[in-house]
Amino acid sequence: MFEYLICVISPVTGDYEPGKPECGFLFPAFFDGGAALNCVDVFQADSEHPHQELLQMLFSEKS
Repeated sequence: MFEYLICVISPVTGDYEPGKPECGFLFPAFFDGGAALNCVDVFQADSEHPHQELLQMLFSEKS
């Protein structure tokens, strides 16, 4: 069993219908047929203009 957390961020269109995904992540990352527990896969629909706020939330150091 592969347990994971997937998050997709997309605009809402119409009556609460999700639009095309803009960014998201998968934890743990999937690597070589299994879970990479120390990694996160990140999706950015526009790699030229990534959502920096998502990257900051996922990878910022807590003090």
